[in-house]
Amino acid sequence: MSLYRRKPINVEAVQFDPDAEYWPTGVYEIKSRWVTKQGVIRRFNFIGAPGSLGVCAIRHGDWVVRNQTGECYVVLQEYFLDSYEPIEGRP
Repeated sequence: MSLYRRKPINVEAVQFDPDAEYWPTGVYEIKSRWVTKQGVIRRFNFIGAPGSLGVCAIRHGDWVVRNQTGECYVVLQEYFLDSYEPIEGRP
């Protein structure tokens, strides 16, 4: 079996915070909430571009990533921190 490395690509990303003034495009709050012993849990979904992965859950701290073709998707915070790094000189 041959060995391969994932090609590096540049992406734009924003971390989701439900308390922020603005949410990334495609994020919406689900009207029904979960009630637990710790309190009420707000739930959110993300709708990607047509033809993408469709609707998926997004949690506080997850990232919305836009790739080179403009497609947006959710990346879990743990995976994002392991797989992406900031580009020097870019906001």
